[in-house]
Amino acid sequence: MGAKDIMPEKEFNDAVKQAKHQLKVVSELKEKLEVLSEHVESRKQALEEEIEENLHQALRDARDSLELIRENIDPKLEKIVREKLEEIDRKVANWKNEFRAIVREEMESRSEEFCRNVRSGLEDSVAKKTGELQGVFQKTLKDDIEAGMQSALREFKEGVEKRELENRRWSLVSLGLSLVLALVLGFWIFAGR
Repeated sequence: MGAKDIMPEKEFNDAVKQAKHQLKVVSELKEKLEVLSEHVESRKQALEEEIEENLHQALRDARDSLELIRENIDPKLEKIVREKLEEIDRKVANWKNEFRAIVREEMESRSEEFCRNVRSGLEDSVAKKTGELQGVFQKTLKDDIEAGMQSALREFKEGVEKRELENRRWSLVSLGLSLVLALVLGFWIFAGR
């Protein structure tokens, strides 16, 4: 006993036609789903590439900004170093002149032998004090320069981090919008059929 025996032939043929039609619709929907899946996957890859490119661009921008900061800081540092060295030279010259004047006065008031002893002792003392003062000024200058560099680098890093965070945020928003668009297109295609 077959399917033809249970139901009339016309109903059987209609049922077969309807089943074939539904099979055809399911096949078409499956093909559209595959096309949509491929489109979503390619869009996902394109967005990932775009995000990666944005990150690379942000890194290039950060490097360029760092180079600009270095270019701006170097002349300023040279100027600061030059000014500090000139100030040290002036102070050292003033001290030398003051010490020489003191030595001259002492030499005039004392005997020649005593003056010779004093002169040699003072010159050694002046040289020693001058060396010590130059060391102190150089350390102070170095500390000032390092503090300035740390401050400038800290500001630069904060700017780079802000730009990188903003780029990531926009990349994620773009990815989310693309996925929503893909889902809306998918539902629209399926709902239209």
